[in-house]
Amino acid sequence: MNQFEIDEVINSLTRINSDRKYWFVRTQAGDFYETFLENSYIAIGYDTIRLSIIKSANENKHAKKALSEAIKKKFPEETRPGYIGNQLIDFTYRIKQGDIVVIPSSGSSHISIGEVKSTPVFEVNDPLSKKDCHFLKRKSIEWLKMHVPLKTLDSQLLRLKYTQRTVTLIPEDLTSYIDRNIVPLYVKDNNAHLALNVQKTDHLSAYNLFGAWADLLELADEFGDSEDIEINKEDFDIRINVQSPGTIEFISYSIIGLVALSVIVAAIIGAEFESNSKVLKFKFKTEGLLQRITKFLDKRQDRIMKMNLNEKLKQMDLKKDDVVQILKELNEKGRFK
Repeated sequence: MNQFEIDEVINSLTRINSDRKYWFVRTQAGDFYETFLENSYIAIGYDTIRLSIIKSANENKHAKKALSEAIKKKFPEETRPGYIGNQLIDFTYRIKQGDIVVIPSSGSSHISIGEVKSTPVFEVNDPLSKKDCHFLKRKSIEWLKMHVPLKTLDSQLLRLKYTQRTVTLIPEDLTSYIDRNIVPLYVKDNNAHLALNVQKTDHLSAYNLFGAWADLLELADEFGDSEDIEINKEDFDIRINVQSPGTIEFISYSIIGLVALSVIVAAIIGAEFESNSKVLKFKFKTEGLLQRITKFLDKRQDRIMKMNLNEKLKQMDLKKDDVVQILKELNEKGRFK
């Protein structure tokens, strides 16, 4: 592969802005969960508090007192008007375009993840229907992942379930768990991240687990040598959720190396997807990265059999949907053409 082809692959990968914020927004005990999803928004109450008062409180700390007074006057049952004021400021001005929001279903059994499409709040005069949320202050959301069972996510995210605030800034140490549920292969802070989900529910041999990934990294290294691409098996870090099912996440500044690793895994487990109404299973006419890897693996079939990689990966029961998502995005965006 020439440098232009490598740069094309690297530059077209999903890139995540390291400055974006992540927010947990409650849904009135799940009552508004479905309507938020169906109508592509999130909302907050206290409709009679004017946006101009919230704006002043956001821009001037002295104006926060006026916001608290307005809340106390219109909602005398509220014992913490300052707290409510901060929630309104967070929702209205601190949740910005490009940020990520996570909303819980009833009982927090599921979550949905979306991207904020515009910074300003918009206000509606009336709910869309009887089933619609009656809160009028809203923000437009594009939902990226919907109805994800919370029990299938990393246990660290369970911390979100117990927060009581309507709007909560998600701690930075949890954001990577959310990122990898949006897209399994991405670039952030100049590092590539690849997340693969192990679905096996019973005993998983440590020897097979670590041996398989050591062998796969060896193959990625060998592929780099065969194509004169700088891929070094020692440049990969790994995070493993020791639970089973769980997630294996690779992190590397060798972006092309991680792309190669993901395609090698896809080829060995036999992931396939439909394109133009045809099922594609690594049958590409062009001399792109995917075909190069396919040819490389064909030449290494004897070695792969000796490594017993097919059987080791089969025992892990990797979630094929994640790998298929990677292949579809790579193909649809022309990264192999």
